[in-house]
Amino acid sequence: MAWRRAASAAAVLLGLLTASCGAQAGGLAPPHPGLAGSVPVTLKVHRLPTTFGAAVNEQVPQSVRVTVPAAWRGGVWAYWSGMVLLGPAGWRGQGAWAADGSGSVAMWPPGGGPRRGPRVVLFTNGACVGCGASNAAEYFPYVRRHWADFAVVPGPAPRAAKLRSETFLAPGLALFQSPDASGGLAVDGVAASALAAGKRGISFATMRTYLPPSASALSALILSDFARRIGP
Repeated sequence: MAWRRAASAAAVLLGLLTASCGAQAGGLAPPHPGLAGSVPVTLKVHRLPTTFGAAVNEQVPQSVRVTVPAAWRGGVWAYWSGMVLLGPAGWRGQGAWAADGSGSVAMWPPGGGPRRGPRVVLFTNGACVGCGASNAAEYFPYVRRHWADFAVVPGPAPRAAKLRSETFLAPGLALFQSPDASGGLAVDGVAASALAAGKRGISFATMRTYLPPSASALSALILSDFARRIGP
């Protein structure tokens, strides 16, 4: 049962990202019951408390245009912490970004926290190759195979992360399911790395959702939006 619950969000996410690519190519993607009746909506952007390691001129948009199921109007918000993120309405959160572009963001419901219960977490090493290579190697075989090209200190490549499953959507972009978290929360995620795509850019970034299995469609919506914004 745990496998089926975790896999459902990945299936929706795969459909969403396929839909995105199909739409750009003029094709049609198969619908999913959890996302039926999706319509374009304009979401106000809510700024999360965020610290920066260097002075920045934040260009925070007042609103963003996204597509969500019509029944979810008012139930999904857009947040800002160094970038636009989607999440359930009314959540709390915080972010911290260093001068080198690395950073982390966490969002959680009232009464929760960044390390327990339902939550959405983001982490990135920015463009620092030495910082992000070891993290990227855990998710991308390309980085492990070419470890000598990325290693700061000579040695064996890091082992692959222990995941329930992993699907590569494009070079440097993968969706995955981790073992369920405490409380039976399904853990779904997206990992992105320009290193694994043979490009310059973000060395490693990942987002994970810790949500009830019944919220698989919401998880997929959050992760697919992040993947489109951060993908190499």
